[in-house]
Amino acid sequence: DHFSMGERDVMEIVARRLASGSGSVHSDRALEVLRRHTCDILDGIAPETVTPIVSLRDLGANSIDRVEIATLAMREMKADIPRPRLATVGNIGELAALLAEFAERPA
Repeated sequence: DHFSMGERDVMEIVARRLASGSGSVHSDRALEVLRRHTCDILDGIAPETVTPIVSLRDLGANSIDRVEIATLAMREMKADIPRPRLATVGNIGELAALLAEFAERPA
């Protein structure tokens, strides 16, 4: 029952569902790619803190860190996300959803 949950819990569930979309395998992979690159770029970040509802800024990433994390993830997933779409990203779940949406699919 979602009424007994805290707001943060509900938001995390919503972010996960939005990020998973119809290509949940791709979204799960995108989240793992983002988690790995975030932990590599931001020293001292525990992987379990990189969740769909937090932003890279919340984790202490400056603008250069955010660009580097997004670029590395896009390169790994072969995703060509239009820059205006990247500018609208509010949290890691939204970025994972974009990565999944624009990722090159195997033939």
